[in-house]
Amino acid sequence: MRPRNVSIQLVTPVLRSRFLLPAARLIALLVLAVPTLHIYIIPLTAAQAAPASPMQVSIEQGLLTVEAREAPLADLLHMIGEQAGLRVTIHGNVKTLVTDSFAGLSLGEGIRRVVGANGLVLIYTPSRGEAGASLLTEVRVYHSPPAATMSKGTDPKKPAEATRPRDSDRATRLKAIQELARRRDEAAIAALVQILAQDEDPIVRAQAALALATIGGAQAAGALTTALEDQDPSVRIEAARAFAGVEGERAIPALGDVLMGDPDPHVRMGAARALSLLQSEEAQLALEAAISENSDVSVLRTITSALARREPEKPPLPPH
Repeated sequence: MRPRNVSIQLVTPVLRSRFLLPAARLIALLVLAVPTLHIYIIPLTAAQAAPASPMQVSIEQGLLTVEAREAPLADLLHMIGEQAGLRVTIHGNVKTLVTDSFAGLSLGEGIRRVVGANGLVLIYTPSRGEAGASLLTEVRVYHSPPAATMSKGTDPKKPAEATRPRDSDRATRLKAIQELARRRDEAAIAALVQILAQDEDPIVRAQAALALATIGGAQAAGALTTALEDQDPSVRIEAARAFAGVEGERAIPALGDVLMGDPDPHVRMGAARALSLLQSEEAQLALEAAISENSDVSVLRTITSALARREPEKPPLPPH
């Protein structure tokens, strides 16, 4: 029995060597091939896993197309502004995320759609081409929380009634304001003054203030002075800028009061920007005086920037 055992022990290593050697060579070849496979596969996998952009914007022949998925509203508007050549300003803490998809809308209509419930002012200027036509040049967005509003003269002890005009009504009134601004007659001014004083929608009131600024005159100046105390900060911001444009140097005392005492820092910042448009010593003194009365960092930064823009340019050095 022992020789058979020895025989088996001797044959078994031979069999293993005969069958396992080709297998080892095959494994070695596969191992050598693996780095080549990895070098090829990794870039392909990374490309497939790259996340798509949360927003895509295109403008063709004045028509806006938007693809957005959880895109920050501010970033989306700035992208639209860059492509359309619009000035876009965001006022307040606007954190809206936009998920929407549309194509072939006009700029104004598309912007209104993505802005949603936030406050919006679209500024149009007369077009140099077609007579009577206007061109969208600026977009201003204001944080507008869904809180109730209270008109002047109401009892503060009673709960305020929420007012939220329908978008279709707002669009109609905004178009009417544009027509009144083009007319520029006494009846148009009176209608704009009434809108600024009585319309329940702050976006419409702000647009009326801007329209009065393009017309000017004593009646517009009086209405804008009152609007500096409007219940809505966005209207007060537009009224400050419009008032500076209409009254010029005569607006400095009122704008200085706003810069010193308005409870909303965004309004104070708007007053500082309005004063920076006036190149008089009185305007500079009003800005300097407000530094010690404002503790808000954003307001102080705006005042400092306004003063810096007013510094005269240094004359060039004479050639040697």
